[in-house]
Amino acid sequence: MIVIEPVTLANMTIFKAVRLRALQDTPTAFGSTYAQESQLTDADWINRVARWNGEKGIGFLAMDGGEACGIAGSFLREGDSTLAQLVSM
Repeated sequence: MIVIEPVTLANMTIFKAVRLRALQDTPTAFGSTYAQESQLTDADWINRVARWNGEKGIGFLAMDGGEACGIAGSFLREGDSTLAQLVSM
């Protein structure tokens, strides 16, 4: 059964792994590359999690048992917080 969990500091390493795996699996679906993101530091990933789990954004992991199988993220539109933009799925 698929369970949806918010991206948090507690599951940051899972988030990082599934994001990097997705960049390798489907590179044309992203505005970034595996080469770029695989070089990010732990501090960079912590900052990303903070953005994805803050007042202006939310991120989720899709978990199948103990295995991450997907991610989704959204940010509120700058200047109009009644609208959100899906930035990752």
